Amino acid sequence: MINVIYEEKDLLWIGTEKGLNILNKKTGSVEYYNYNPYDDRSISSNSVLAICRDKKNLMWIGTWAGGLNLFNEESKTFTRYKYNEHDETSLGSNNIFDIMCDSDGDLWVATMGGGLNFYNYKTQNFKRYGTDFQEENTISDNWVECLLESSSGDIWISTTTAVDIFDKHNQRFTSFKHDTSDPSSINYNGAIFLYEDSNKNIWAGTESGLNLFNREDSTFSSYQESDGLPNNTIKGICEDNKGNLWLSTNYGLSKFINGINHPKHPKFKNYNISDGLQGNEFNNRCVCKGHDGILYFGGNNGFNAFKPEDIAQDTESPEVVLTNFLIFNKPVEIGREDSPLQKHISLCEELRLNYNHSVFCIEYAALNFLKPDKNRYAFMLEGFEDDWNYVGNQRLATYTNLDAGEYIFRVKAIGHDDIWHEQDKSIRIIIIPPWWKTWWAYLLYFVLGISFLYSIWRFQLNRAKIKHELILEQQHAEKLEELNRMKSRFFSNITHEFRTPLTLIMGPVKQFLTDGVQSNFSDKCKMILRNSEKLYHLINQLLELNKLEAGFIKLEARETNIIPIIEKIILSFSSLMDSEKIKFNFSVIREPDQINTPLNIYIDGDKFEKIINNLLSNAIKFTPEEGNIEIILKDFIVGHKGQPAKDREKEYIEIIVKDSGRGIPEGDLNRIFDRFYQVDNSRYSGYVGTGIGLSLVKELVELHRGTIKVESATGKGTSFILHLLKGYEHFESSEIMRDLKNTEESRSRIIPDNYINNDENQSAVLKKITNIKNSSRILIIEDNPDLLKYLSDCLCKKYQIIKAKNGEEGVGKALRYIPDLIVSDLIMPNMDGLTFCSTIKKDERTSHIPVIFLTARASGESRIKGLQTGADDYICKPFEINELEARIQNLIDQRQQLKEKFKRKAGLKPHEIVTSSLDKKFLEKGLLIIEKNISDSNFSVEKFAKEMALSRVQLYRKIRALTGQTASEFIRTVRINRAAQLLKQKYDNIGQIAFFVGFNNPSYFSKCFYKQFGMYPSNYSE
Repeated sequence: MINVIYEEKDLLWIGTEKGLNILNKKTGSVEYYNYNPYDDRSISSNSVLAICRDKKNLMWIGTWAGGLNLFNEESKTFTRYKYNEHDETSLGSNNIFDIMCDSDGDLWVATMGGGLNFYNYKTQNFKRYGTDFQEENTISDNWVECLLESSSGDIWISTTTAVDIFDKHNQRFTSFKHDTSDPSSINYNGAIFLYEDSNKNIWAGTESGLNLFNREDSTFSSYQESDGLPNNTIKGICEDNKGNLWLSTNYGLSKFINGINHPKHPKFKNYNISDGLQGNEFNNRCVCKGHDGILYFGGNNGFNAFKPEDIAQDTESPEVVLTNFLIFNKPVEIGREDSPLQKHISLCEELRLNYNHSVFCIEYAALNFLKPDKNRYAFMLEGFEDDWNYVGNQRLATYTNLDAGEYIFRVKAIGHDDIWHEQDKSIRIIIIPPWWKTWWAYLLYFVLGISFLYSIWRFQLNRAKIKHELILEQQHAEKLEELNRMKSRFFSNITHEFRTPLTLIMGPVKQFLTDGVQSNFSDKCKMILRNSEKLYHLINQLLELNKLEAGFIKLEARETNIIPIIEKIILSFSSLMDSEKIKFNFSVIREPDQINTPLNIYIDGDKFEKIINNLLSNAIKFTPEEGNIEIILKDFIVGHKGQPAKDREKEYIEIIVKDSGRGIPEGDLNRIFDRFYQVDNSRYSGYVGTGIGLSLVKELVELHRGTIKVESATGKGTSFILHLLKGYEHFESSEIMRDLKNTEESRSRIIPDNYINNDENQSAVLKKITNIKNSSRILIIEDNPDLLKYLSDCLCKKYQIIKAKNGEEGVGKALRYIPDLIVSDLIMPNMDGLTFCSTIKKDERTSHIPVIFLTARASGESRIKGLQTGADDYICKPFEINELEARIQNLIDQRQQLKEKFKRKAGLKPHEIVTSSLDKKFLEKGLLIIEKNISDSNFSVEKFAKEMALSRVQLYRKIRALTGQTASEFIRTVRINRAAQLLKQKYDNIGQIAFFVGFNNPSYFSKCFYKQFGMYPSNYSE
């Protein structure tokens, strides 16, 4: 078996599986060098795979399992270089595939498993280039098969997984791998042989064909058996003196004619064992070109040496003929009545087959008898196939289950000269369709199809009609359901509206009955009056809406100057707007000569007041502090096109109520006047209405034959625009009260819903209540100012009171003051009670604080939702103040009892002190940290706070709230509790236990122990 051939003028160096051979071509003498296990100067292995002479005229021999050998041609001895696992500068592997000396004189060695090795002549050491999966700039694999230095100085490296280019000056690797989705990539991962021809083309022989590297775009072009190669496994490449490439394969040699110019239509001339080759299979990289142009190729049975120009060419091309025709693998008889052949197939130009001739075969042959075994064929069936089938020396074409139609069968041949015959042999084949595929059958199918589609269309039409009726019924049901939901929400909200004033009426009255008249009697009476009038106002709205719906309300229009009415309404809201820091402006736009005259129109004064009152109250509700509200009164003349000419010009007034609030989303504008409807934005803001205010406004405006519309944009405010006609022509005669010329005083008193008493300053109250000694601190969160004041007045005698108007303000004050308990409303602006409770229960600093919800929502669902957020109690309005005080005190007492229990009981678990999972984790973490440092007498509060990831102040407040102790007392209590456990277990003497739990002084330990348990350690252990 020949592994490698290396030619030097008269000498031919041949590496085999049985040693190194040096053949003298002139004398025919041969020198043999074999491995001698008893001679360290012999060659290290009989399997020789690589031979190379470097620029220092040294001869290097690479072996399998024997490493690298340096041959001394004078002494005929070998110096061995082998792999040493303890020496990183040794050869990377003892299995050598290839050796190369580059143009700089550097020696490179390709190994199996040891990567690429660079030999340093000065140090006689090796530098390895191996695979490192953590580095981007690395060789693709440690199994290196072949090396090549290109004319540009780059080193090409073939591994088992890729082809790499190594820029040795910049020490950079570039890899090329096969990509199934990219036909321009190399067609196989790794190459057997790399070669650069005289035109500086880089060729790579792989197990999947011959590859040409395109320098312009770094892509590859490939040649395979379909292009004329005898086999796709390319083992060696060499160029002859005529520019032809010679390729050794697993099935002989192939001559790529004019290959260095890589023609678009490649031609290959193939040779096999019948041409005198040592065998059809050649060995990897065993190729060499001598100085005299002789090519050497080695294989398993020796090697071939020849001059390419001495090989004679035969240009005769074989002609192809058809020899036989078979149906279902049986030859067709010629001349029978039912036979498709009436003469020999070689004489036929057309074949007509029935549809049931589903399997047929055509035999063919090339008229070349010089070397018939080298004839190769290609065929195709036009109309069924787009490309030629290259089938080697196969002489039979088989087709099955072809559709009816016309086809042309073509076949061509290539002889031993590897030249395809220019004219192929062809025959037309016509397959007759069955009756169900004839034109009249298709016409029948078409008629049946049209009938079927028409039936489906009629069915779908009826189905769509039924579906549409169902959708209409469903929409009707959904509208009824939505109306029910709106009514349900209305009754829920009106309940909330009723409960708060009822609470503020019932609470003070019960206090009068219980405690008698107090110093703040006047304030409480005013509170009762305000909330009574508010209830009166709400009930009147409900009654008026019902009367409007039933048609019982009649308009009583009188000629009235509306400017004083609007000014009176504005005056009634002035204190409310001042308390909310809302800027207000009222302007009248008229002709200059009309400014000082009354603006009289026919209106029902009482109903007009309700319209303006509702619009202004609504604007105040949704205008933030420092916001703006404006009422603009305009006097206009407009023409109504739908009226007779004499009535077209009508005078009207325009009233605009404009605010700078949140605005109304565009999707809600068309429903803003619907009864029971509340905008989501309103609920987000914390204001819960009944959904009847604006509906009532619209009804009253339309009763006046006027119009009202709304213009709004989210974040930019809202404007309600009211138009009322002058004169009385648009009213019924029964609606005009002509006997009274002056406007009556309004019978309804305007009581703003959000009336606020600003006489009290919270900071002053806090200053006052802080004088209460040893009292618990209560945070009250309530958006209703009357109820907030009432609760504060009732609870300030026993507790320190902190007040907040909404959940957002409540969170800030809870974090600032760390109260002992929180009483919170559920529905509030900016942040509601549920969000507030969830926020503080998720904050480690406030999670321990008990929360009582005080709300008008009394449903079981609301109660469950409140308790699920972490609330400790839930009280519905109206409520008994004594009940609230009792529940507050119970929760505070329970917390205090748990704190006392912690001080007294040894080995107390966190879940016995707290119910919150967050507080439990906090205490567990703290106990774990103290236990870890329990023997460290220098473990301080500062260290404790640092390990808890809190500031000293935050730690103090949290520990104090949970245990009633300071942080240092908490540490000492845990130490004493641990000591008590050890004393019960008789772990050691009292002194040692004291030292173990961090006390340096046993007497101080006994004193602390006595203070906590009321007995000394010696008595406790007994």
